[in-house]
Amino acid sequence: MKAGPDFDRKTKLLDDLRREMKEASLPPCESPQGLVFGEGQSAARLAIIGEAPGQQEAESGRPFVGRAGQLLRRTLAEAGIPLDQVWISNVVKCRPTAVQAGRVANRAPTTLEASLWTPWLIKELDILRPPLVLALGNLAAGVLIHKGFKMTEERGRWFPGPFASAVLATYHPSYVLRQTGPQGAIVRQRFRADLAAVAARLKPGPERYPA
Repeated sequence: MKAGPDFDRKTKLLDDLRREMKEASLPPCESPQGLVFGEGQSAARLAIIGEAPGQQEAESGRPFVGRAGQLLRRTLAEAGIPLDQVWISNVVKCRPTAVQAGRVANRAPTTLEASLWTPWLIKELDILRPPLVLALGNLAAGVLIHKGFKMTEERGRWFPGPFASAVLATYHPSYVLRQTGPQGAIVRQRFRADLAAVAARLKPGPERYPA
């Protein structure tokens, strides 16, 4: 995408938001590594929103760089969605942790943590204003589509989202990685199909969005 006044404005606003978050009294988070902000193209037509960073993300300060992120990026490439045309972020922007067998491990964020971080996500999306949003996992779908979102019933459908966007929810790639056998094959096929549907919606043309 070419730079321009809107690109420059959004980039500055995102930099300001990142700085504001670093200086703010952020919601509770056990991770000592700190903030993992979104990254990508500020003029992106697609924002991809996951749940929370894991260990590798917290250590690098970048979203979706671990095994789940590698699967996501590989499947985006297979679907024909260039990484330089998307923005990738999470609802919760620091690593939720738990002690298991004496070791610090990743855990899923709670709904309370998600609600505390949601205002920051909304500020982020208000700056980006992408026409399309991909929600990864039930927690992100519950924030961006509606509370009580059921992946088994509502996955792969387009819903109206924040700031006149259209939102589609699919499995979180970490869930896809955990599935094995015949069920795993089905989940992987559905995940690829959902990203292909997003790619089709991104193709230029009139009246392609919002839903």
